[in-house]
Amino acid sequence: MRIAISPGRSRPDPRKKRAGIYLGAGLALAAALAVAGGLYLKRASMPLVLAVDPAIGDPGTTIRIAGRNFGDERGDSRVEFDDAAPTASSYLSWSDGLIEVRVPHYAESALVRVRTRAGASNARMFMSKALLPYRAEGSTAGAVAPVIESLSADSGSVGSVLVIRGLNFGANKDDSELLFAWNGSTAFGSAQEASVSSFVVPDPSTGEYLSWSDKEIKVCVPDGAVSGSLFVRTARGTSDGRYFQVSSGVGTKSYTGSRTYSISSFVTISRVKSAGANALFIWMPFPTLSATQHGVKSLGRSVDPLVPDYKGLSVY
Repeated sequence: MRIAISPGRSRPDPRKKRAGIYLGAGLALAAALAVAGGLYLKRASMPLVLAVDPAIGDPGTTIRIAGRNFGDERGDSRVEFDDAAPTASSYLSWSDGLIEVRVPHYAESALVRVRTRAGASNARMFMSKALLPYRAEGSTAGAVAPVIESLSADSGSVGSVLVIRGLNFGANKDDSELLFAWNGSTAFGSAQEASVSSFVVPDPSTGEYLSWSDKEIKVCVPDGAVSGSLFVRTARGTSDGRYFQVSSGVGTKSYTGSRTYSISSFVTISRVKSAGANALFIWMPFPTLSATQHGVKSLGRSVDPLVPDYKGLSVY
């Protein structure tokens, strides 16, 4: 009889295994706590905006931004209006919990943030008064065409800033215009007269339009303007005139070397298929009337229009 004895397989001590598990869990927990602590410290140092006062106002006015973690000094920190920062001269005061800053003119309505080295804060809204809707009353109720309610001044010189307030100017300027009298012999008083009179308009390319919103237009009085009625013209029509007096002694504008030219317009319609009673209307435009292009008249037509002139168009 043989007896074979082999050494048995050693089993790990369960106490040591538990210790290894505890050590691994402790290291993982410590790492998680370190990450969480870092995130907490970063979040705790982030700027926080609690309030913007006033939340509704006009561009150029001063607002107070209350919160925390702004820093005792501005340094390279900044306030952002729709991600754009104002100039350095716009900051009136800066402390860890309060900032006083002048609203830039481009920020008609914007999200306000404070950005420091720790990052960007939450956003608060600043709204321009000019963009707030209100109920029209009296004769302006239900109006579709532009309406001039007031001027910031009844008189001014060429180059001075004029603010026109009213309704239905349009959110953007697009093809709309502000019409100043050009020949001061008559102060036109109706939209119909304005459509055939000579006028000058501010030049967008030289920055004479400072701002345009649905209820307010800010503009520089253009060169060549004289005393007379002022009109706002949009795609929805032309406003009634508002008298504006241009100060004397600012010089005159003369257009010399005038040229005459003719334009021929025609429409060819072919391959028409129709059934039953129907109609086709054709709208033919006139050249634009302005101070540099006036005296427009029709020399001849092969067909008389149904409407000879409707806002610069003939209808056939």
